[in-house]
Amino acid sequence: MPQGIEDPALAATLPIALQTMHDALVAHGRMQAGQSVLIHGASTAVGLMAVQIARHMKAGWICGSSTSITKRERLRELGVDLTVDPLAPDWARQVLEATGGRGAEVVVDMLAGPVFNATLAATAIEGRIVNVGRLAGRTANFDFDLHALRRVHYSGVTFRTRTPEQVRQITAHMLRDLGPVLDAGLLRLPVDRSFALEQGAQALAYMQTNRHFGKIILRAA
Repeated sequence: MPQGIEDPALAATLPIALQTMHDALVAHGRMQAGQSVLIHGASTAVGLMAVQIARHMKAGWICGSSTSITKRERLRELGVDLTVDPLAPDWARQVLEATGGRGAEVVVDMLAGPVFNATLAATAIEGRIVNVGRLAGRTANFDFDLHALRRVHYSGVTFRTRTPEQVRQITAHMLRDLGPVLDAGLLRLPVDRSFALEQGAQALAYMQTNRHFGKIILRAA
């Protein structure tokens, strides 16, 4: 358990988010200090961790997307430079304007689906898009011409096809970069609501409403 977090339940919220987002941002996104980062689905628990990791790794500018105005306001309170609604027709233009026409150099995409072509347009030439989730849909039309014009590097990641040894290596790389700040208690996820273990069905129903900001946890008696 990280030294700076005393509650085991809070510590239990961290491993998957840390592994997933360090792997996406650093290993596959090859994020460097000073680069611009777009995080689609930034108000999800793993998205919130991506914001924190990007900030710790000294991203120059961070944009986060959410369809909820309330969640976008909370993202701004956490230091996100620009928040966008991925369903708005002009959100890619907002990203381009905020980056001087360049676009985001690293994109962590948890939406995919019909949003993807706009994501291509909002990505810098020779930028990197790392697909982590498909909350907006598993399939959609793909603008191959735009992909070629932007010369975007596109990769998908999942832990479902990783070997145990690969997961151990991912964890070791994450701890190499984030261990000190993690032990200092500076990387943590907000807990939106806590349920008793026997209330699992209620917790799942609440999660499906998409009103939560951060983690929903189940506690044993």
